[in-house]
Amino acid sequence: MSFRFAPKSLMHRNAALVAVLLLWSASCNLQEPAVIDPLDPGVPTASDTLAVTPQDHSMQVGDSARFGAPDTTVEGTPLTGQVQWIVLSGNGATIDGTGMFRSTQSGDFTVQATRSGRRGRSRVRVSSPGATLTGVRVAPASITLPPGASFTFGVTGVRSDSTTVPVTATWTATGGTVDASGAYRAGNAAGSFRIIATEQGGTFADTAIVTISPAAPTLEAVLVTPASVTLTPGAMQQFSAVGRMSDGASSAVSVTWTATGGSVTAAGAYTAGASNGTFRVVATQQGGTKADTSAVTITATPPAPTLQAVEVTPASVSLVAGGTQQFAAIGRMSDGSTSSVTVSWTATGGSVTAGGSYTAGATAGSFRVIATQQGGTRADTSNVTITLPAPTLQAVEVSPNSVSLAPGASQQFSATGRMSDGSTSSITVNWSATGGSISGSGAYVAGSTDGTFRVLAVQQGGTRADTATVTIATPPPTVTLQAVEVSPISANVLTGGSQQFSAIGRMSDGSTSSVAVTWTETGGTITGAGLYTAGSTAGSFRVIAVQQGGTRADTALVTVSAPAPPRQAGRSSPATRALNARGPQHCSAV
Repeated sequence: MSFRFAPKSLMHRNAALVAVLLLWSASCNLQEPAVIDPLDPGVPTASDTLAVTPQDHSMQVGDSARFGAPDTTVEGTPLTGQVQWIVLSGNGATIDGTGMFRSTQSGDFTVQATRSGRRGRSRVRVSSPGATLTGVRVAPASITLPPGASFTFGVTGVRSDSTTVPVTATWTATGGTVDASGAYRAGNAAGSFRIIATEQGGTFADTAIVTISPAAPTLEAVLVTPASVTLTPGAMQQFSAVGRMSDGASSAVSVTWTATGGSVTAAGAYTAGASNGTFRVVATQQGGTKADTSAVTITATPPAPTLQAVEVTPASVSLVAGGTQQFAAIGRMSDGSTSSVTVSWTATGGSVTAGGSYTAGATAGSFRVIATQQGGTRADTSNVTITLPAPTLQAVEVSPNSVSLAPGASQQFSATGRMSDGSTSSITVNWSATGGSISGSGAYVAGSTDGTFRVLAVQQGGTRADTATVTIATPPPTVTLQAVEVSPISANVLTGGSQQFSAIGRMSDGSTSSVAVTWTETGGTITGAGLYTAGSTAGSFRVIAVQQGGTRADTALVTVSAPAPPRQAGRSSPATRALNARGPQHCSAV
């Protein structure tokens, strides 16, 4: 906080401002001290009439600053004599007779000048060389305000040498509003809220806590009960009054009772007069202005009672699904008596007869039975809560319900309970089996005999049961490829001639099967389909078929022969000539 002297007009305005602040502080229940000098607590500011310059000076350790004091007071009174300089607070600081100030330590100091009995002061902030900003501090750190009150917060920067410097901050608030200068206005909601000052252009921030105390509820209205009544002459009626508070609650209230057309006691007991007519009973807040009025109709012949309401009994009931309940309806009359009334019945969540007999439906929940005045609008409702009965076990279900196994194979069976509501539930069963053995946990091991057998689960302590079918069958032996067979097993081919080969698989049971083979050969060529073509060289060669993806193979022998040389004309051997002489003959190749 800086302290400056000002001309008299400014001092008058400042004094007015101080007075306003004091009045505001009192209205906010804040404990503020009397206005004192911020530089020298306990000394009234009125004695400081010498304007020392400069004011609120900042410097570093080792620097010097010269202060001066004028030869007149701030009111313009001339002063004579030498100025006496002293340092009022802080260690390590000195000031000489010329006003030259020096300090060997950082901190806040107060310099005072005295001349002709008048004095003036200035604050000096001395920081260490290279001191840096280490944070910001909001003042005050906490405050309690009523809803809608205002308060201006301050913020200073704290340096690494513990000195303070002015900072510019951005203000934000919860639970109220705050402007750019730190002026905060509390909201209407009670609670604890925060005022945050964040260094502009930086990251330092500090928070103050504002507690907004709820305003005490106030009386909003006086309410008289009953609001209206019809009486015969001389009849009595007790009236009462309550206070309706600003928070919506009701509260006892002291009232003064007055009445026309009769008399009323201080306790609200009204006695009707002898004259017919419409009159008033008035309750007025004692010590206040809130009031309420009840209308009183006085008539020698009371009016015939009229139906005021239909009332259903019972007002609420709980039933299980499918349960029944008989409802009844009566009429409540204007004179407080009851009367029979004809109603139409409707219902939700179930069905209701014309006579009011209700049957609950199958769905759980909260439902209604309504009785409506026939030919009128009066109605009443009963609440019906429908609950579902606890589900019961309907069946035992074994899983799987059928299975095929080889002799000695195992199968785990399980059993669940099927409930009356369709859900399933765990259940304890006793297991038994034919054609094999089964453990207490349902682990079945097939026997050695083929056939159809049963696994049975029976509810422990009950009669529910289920059966699974087990088919035990010895699997047929596995048929495997035993050999590859090439056909034909041998062939005679002329050079350049061809021969089609094929391959079949010979299985372990003696049957044959198609088989995929890879063909290779010698002395010629062969296609992937087994078509062999002999080369130009005569001799014995092989055609090999190897099982694809396996090791089975077979070989065929191929004899490749050169074709016979052509005959020469006119040169027949004696044998040929002899044959020709015998005529045509059938020859077979050797």
